[in-house]
Amino acid sequence: KALNERKGGNSMVSYVFKKAFSILMKKPFMLWGVSILSGIISIAVKITGASVPIITIPITATLSAGMAALYLDGYNEKDVNSKQLFKGFSKECIGRVPAGMLWHQLWSIIWAFVPVAGIVKSYSYSFTPYILLTRPEVSQLDALKISMQETKGYKARMFGADLLAALIYVGVILVFALIMIIPVLGTLVGFFGIIAASVLFPLFSGLIRAGMYQEALDGKFRTTYYAQPNGTDMNAPTPGANVTYCTNCGAQINPGAAFCTHCGAPKK
Repeated sequence: KALNERKGGNSMVSYVFKKAFSILMKKPFMLWGVSILSGIISIAVKITGASVPIITIPITATLSAGMAALYLDGYNEKDVNSKQLFKGFSKECIGRVPAGMLWHQLWSIIWAFVPVAGIVKSYSYSFTPYILLTRPEVSQLDALKISMQETKGYKARMFGADLLAALIYVGVILVFALIMIIPVLGTLVGFFGIIAASVLFPLFSGLIRAGMYQEALDGKFRTTYYAQPNGTDMNAPTPGANVTYCTNCGAQINPGAAFCTHCGAPKK
């Protein structure tokens, strides 16, 4: 039985970076505008409701989920507008999304006190906002479980993507800082370059995280598979085997999986 390589972690990160950068160049002002709007609303909510955290925390958490979903739509080249920011407050999402985001934040805080494990867990839970807003059939508690399942095999790639993005940002800042040494024109170019990089970096990071979710969901970048001598994939169900299908979307469910990897619905 030969072990064959499919598209691995490096190619996945490279693909996501290229696509995220392309999307950012197409819609920089729209993404930036909605991001600013999200920040202004969050600050206003915190200021006006500082004495009532039981209200302000769910609102800001729901806004952050909306921003994550907006980045996902942007990555998938869908229309991006401010309405998406408030998707978590819609009739089908209200209650479930805030509760799911609070559950997500609670476990993230708990694990934050554990060195290394806290970082791993933060990546395990990172798909939660996308799941909550794109799969209405998934409960607020199951969203966290599905995120942990679907990030298996991808957490190292996600960490590598975040690290690479941070290094690129630092490198760009250093270049513009050096340009600022040049009198007058260099100072202006360097100053505005640093401002532009600082504005675009959070948007780029948001698109990258959304891209990692989308590519992991699509499963195009699974690292390895076992092949039989005739070249067939041993991870694929054997013809005539006890194959099960999702009762929600009809997709084939992998043997032993507790959830559908396509829509996230529990296996029945």
